[in-house]
Amino acid sequence: MIRQAILEDVPRMVAMMETFLSRPPYAGVIPYKPFHVQAFMVELIDNTDGLLLVSDRDGVDGMLGMFIYDHPLSGEKMPAEAFWWMSPEKRGGLAAFRMLKQAEEWVKAQGLPMVHMVAPNDRVARVYAKRGYRPLEMHFYRPEAKKNDAGK
Repeated sequence: MIRQAILEDVPRMVAMMETFLSRPPYAGVIPYKPFHVQAFMVELIDNTDGLLLVSDRDGVDGMLGMFIYDHPLSGEKMPAEAFWWMSPEKRGGLAAFRMLKQAEEWVKAQGLPMVHMVAPNDRVARVYAKRGYRPLEMHFYRPEAKKNDAGK
């Protein structure tokens, strides 16, 4: 079953986020800060400009978080995916696709012009392409020396 997350789901989702951020491509790039993750998830639940869905068959095993922001170049309201994660044994299953479909329906109900999703790999990019998504840009990062490492 796909449903809106409730506050009681947050501890389980915070734990899932640790797994999410500890694996490629995010491992070593986005630090896991449980207090911040918890606050963000509560914000998604409490804020009408946020959406937090969970897959819950025999306990929460997947999550999708989206938020609405004012685009800095146009000022238009835009929805953005913050994360979409399924436990490894549930990936590629119907629950993941149902969660995405429900998020897309939420975006449409908000009257927003598009859905912005992130593809961390080619497999996910192919899923989006099959659903009518088009690539817009690729994101790159370059680790910089930490302040205390700069003098070494």
